[in-house]
Amino acid sequence: MTALWTKDSLDKVVSWYRNQLKGKTGFKESTGSGATTSGTGTGGTSFSFTSGSTTKNVMIRKSSQSKGGTVIMIGDMPQGMPSGQGSGQNSSGQTY
Repeated sequence: MTALWTKDSLDKVVSWYRNQLKGKTGFKESTGSGATTSGTGTGGTSFSFTSGSTTKNVMIRKSSQSKGGTVIMIGDMPQGMPSGQGSGQNSSGQTY
């Protein structure tokens, strides 16, 4: 996974990525807990799409650093792993 930081606002970054990715195969957008549809709030916004047999995931949230800004995390999800956000199992088998 690659992590990036920008001084740009969360709304600006979410809008830019939405416009860049919305035409991709399998495009999905989800907002995390505490987020609004515009991407503001503590939960941030996630985008996913498929490229060949790989699901790509872009997660965007406000930076928790004192300098503010926005954090962008980009990575691949293993084949067969669901692209939905917010659920899974930990090493004890508990669903989160």
